[in-house]
Amino acid sequence: MKTTIKTNSILLSFMILCMSVFVSCSKNDDNQYFTEKNQLELTVSKNDVVVNEEVTFTVTANGKTIADALLYINGEAVSGIKHTFTEAGTYTVIAKKEGYKESNPQTIIVKQADVYVAGYSHGKGTYWKNGEATTLTDIEAHSIWVAGQDLYIAGMKSAGGGKTIPVYLKNGVETPLTDGTTRVFVTSMFVDGADVYVAGIEINMETDGTSAVYWKNIEKHTLSPELYRTKANAIFVSDGQVYVAGDEEDETTGLTTTVYWKNGTKQILPKDSQTTYPSAYGLYVKDNTIYIAGNEYRTAKLWKLKTDGTFIGTDNLSQGLNANAVFVSGNDVYIAGRGTDEKAHYWKNGTIQNLDGDEGAANSIFVWKNEVHIAGHETKNSYYSPKYWKNGVGYNLSENDINGDTFSVFVAEK
Repeated sequence: MKTTIKTNSILLSFMILCMSVFVSCSKNDDNQYFTEKNQLELTVSKNDVVVNEEVTFTVTANGKTIADALLYINGEAVSGIKHTFTEAGTYTVIAKKEGYKESNPQTIIVKQADVYVAGYSHGKGTYWKNGEATTLTDIEAHSIWVAGQDLYIAGMKSAGGGKTIPVYLKNGVETPLTDGTTRVFVTSMFVDGADVYVAGIEINMETDGTSAVYWKNIEKHTLSPELYRTKANAIFVSDGQVYVAGDEEDETTGLTTTVYWKNGTKQILPKDSQTTYPSAYGLYVKDNTIYIAGNEYRTAKLWKLKTDGTFIGTDNLSQGLNANAVFVSGNDVYIAGRGTDEKAHYWKNGTIQNLDGDEGAANSIFVWKNEVHIAGHETKNSYYSPKYWKNGVGYNLSENDINGDTFSVFVAEK
């Protein structure tokens, strides 16, 4: 009896031991076949790009690069770690590799824009959209702007007898700003919401005096009317404040002084010498800072002030002869003009940049994303030919044109 009980106890202990070993092996087998996969991580060089811009992708797992992972863009596999997006749109990108969890998705937004340029070609007012010319019947175009779906062009038309009528077009509909009894030269335009601002120079045909003027819609404003000769060369509206840059001339000495007006109040800008003739042609306002581009005695300059009138300083542009326009993008200041080599150039933060072509001038500049757009002209046998540059590469806007120029460029994102 005792022997039977003892034998049964041994058998029971053996069975328990076997079950423990089996359970242990099963757990090991579960760990072998159900080990958690490593997570792929996908990063991109930039999420906001323009058409035909290259994006670089990086795939890692636990801090190590996974070079042979596959990328899927909107569900379609692509090869390599770089991709150029050729169409505008929104794209979702993920990375996959066998044995790994697929990556977190990255969204790439690809944008495209239309480029508008205003000026004249073969002696006729013209604007170009993406290089395609449209001739304006009787208007010389000097400034162009796009707001939403609306296209604005400012310029002037002949009123006979040397007189002109300043006008602006909105989607082809003309708004005259005078009755045609004076001579006005339109220089600049700014659109702020529903308001259209046009700046220019009104010429007294009897005294040869000039007045700096601007219109808000059809309401005329004359700046410093007590002076004999003033000019309004650029206009900018920021936070409801109207800024105009130009110059004034002393009636006795003929010397000029660079000035700007804020809501009609004039401030004189410093100059290097009392016997020079400075002028201001470009204006931009951003982050409570006013940027004014111009020149003084064959030296391109940039004046900087706070919007409260506090003077910051003046920069002379290296190898610069004229500064015709200024644009601020992020923390970078771009200026278009002409160099001492008589060629068109632009400056980025004071450093001169080359543009394709022979002698000429850059008259207007617009920076969109990583693209620098410039309008101006190239001089051929002493004649002007309209030209446009994108990132330094020049394009002739009109073939065999010896009577053309461009004054304004605007980039409108689609």
